[in-house]
Amino acid sequence: ENHSDTLHRFTGLLYRRGYTVNQLSVVPDNACLKINAHIDCDTREGEHLLRLLSSKMLDVVDAQIEPVA
Repeated sequence: ENHSDTLHRFTGLLYRRGYTVNQLSVVPDNACLKINAHIDCDTREGEHLLRLLSSKMLDVVDAQIEPVA
């Protein structure tokens, strides 16, 4: 959901775990906040990051890994 601290919590979680965000876009969408982040990592790290987001961030609606072409 689109809370005032959602983006701060998201970027803080990545920073504390040493991930580097190469590209970030944020789009408010009704009551949700759509965040697209490009983070260089292998599939195993990406799956770990998805688990972290689901457990540490409340109200994650969808998260997915897309391999770089």
